[in-house]
Amino acid sequence: MIEVRRLTRDDWQTWKEMRLRALLGAPDAYGEKHADAVAGDDAYWQRWWVEDGRKRVTAMAFRDGVPAGQAAGLLLPDENRPILVAMWVDVEHRGSGAAGALIEEIVDWGREQGFDRMTLGVTEGNDGARKIYLRHGFEPTGRFEALHSNPALNIEWMTRAL
Repeated sequence: MIEVRRLTRDDWQTWKEMRLRALLGAPDAYGEKHADAVAGDDAYWQRWWVEDGRKRVTAMAFRDGVPAGQAAGLLLPDENRPILVAMWVDVEHRGSGAAGALIEEIVDWGREQGFDRMTLGVTEGNDGARKIYLRHGFEPTGRFEALHSNPALNIEWMTRAL
């Protein structure tokens, strides 16, 4: 059984453990490098939370009580739109429905904020993630940009109506 829970500042260590696994398991999927994350102090990890829930949300999927995946939603202030970020499901939990449950939790958060669209970026070549996003209603925008942590790779931007 999959349960998705929105995290609070008190959950930062649980988030940290899974995020470090994600950065090791998919080093070219994120704008952050594992080495930078490992070097981060407690404040570095607690930055994922802000007091205003409208600006960001973090969620974790649990499968039979075990952390299975995580995702976050951010409000980009310069563009006044929400974006799904930090999506990752542990290899042993893939195919369990955890990814879809996380996507829908972040999409729900975007709706709660009053938005009608959500955006995400997926690294080219990450075909598994791209297929999941397509299944959940995200569509390619035709826009690409270099991945911050590895400019040799591109991010494909996708969007979904909420």
